[in-house]
Amino acid sequence: MLAGADLVVAEPSGQRLAGKGFDLVVEKQDAGTQVQLVCDGQVLAASPVEGVWSVASDWEEAWPAQWKHAGPDQVRREGEWLVLSGRMQTEQGDWLLRDAYRAEAAALRCVRRWQWKGKQPAAKTTLSVRWTLPQAGAEARPFLPGICYYGNPAGTTTGPENVAQYSGKPDQELFCEEHRFPMPFVFLEWSRTRPGAARRCTRSRRRSITVPRKTNGGRSGW
Repeated sequence: MLAGADLVVAEPSGQRLAGKGFDLVVEKQDAGTQVQLVCDGQVLAASPVEGVWSVASDWEEAWPAQWKHAGPDQVRREGEWLVLSGRMQTEQGDWLLRDAYRAEAAALRCVRRWQWKGKQPAAKTTLSVRWTLPQAGAEARPFLPGICYYGNPAGTTTGPENVAQYSGKPDQELFCEEHRFPMPFVFLEWSRTRPGAARRCTRSRRRSITVPRKTNGGRSGW
C-alpha cells in the first residue's frame, strides 16, 4: 500500500481519476475491463480489449509468443492514486499485477508492477506495456526520437532493413529495441485539432535480463 493513503476498495468498473483536461476511467466492456483516457468526451487512449496486462511466456523464432492477458479484479483508491490489481495464471506459475495511476498536472503517471510467484525463474518472458489510440486514423505518424521521424518517408528507397519506416498501412508493425531510444518516449501525431499522444517509460533496475535478437523477417525490427 502507498504510505499515508486512505484505502477505498471498489468494483473494477466505473472508477474515475480526474486530471487537468482529462479523466482516467475504468470501464467494464463485454470483452473485459478497460482503462480509458478520456479527453473532451472522447477516448484518446485505452488499454487493449483483451486485457490491461499482457505477458508472453515463450519465444518463437526469437519473437515473443504464447501471450496471455489479464484484467483487474480489484480497484482501490489510495489517496491521490487509483490502483488496479489482478492475477494472471500460467502453467509455470502466477503473476501478481498492479497499476498505480496518479494525475500530475496535464500528465498521467502510471507505476506498473509485475510480481512472479512461480517456483522457477520466468525464462523467455516478455512483459509489455500496450495502449490503443482509437482516435488515430491511417494518417497518424509516429515520432520515435533518434529512430523514426513521422514514418521516415525519405528512407523508403533504402528499404526497412536499413531505415525504420512506418506508413500507417493496415497490419503494419514497427518493432524497436529499447537500447536504440536516446530518450524513453514515443509520440503519435494525427491531427491539428487533437495533436496526439505521448508515452514515456522508465524501467526499474533489474539484476539480469535475457534479450532475443532477430533480423528483419517480414517485420521492421529495430
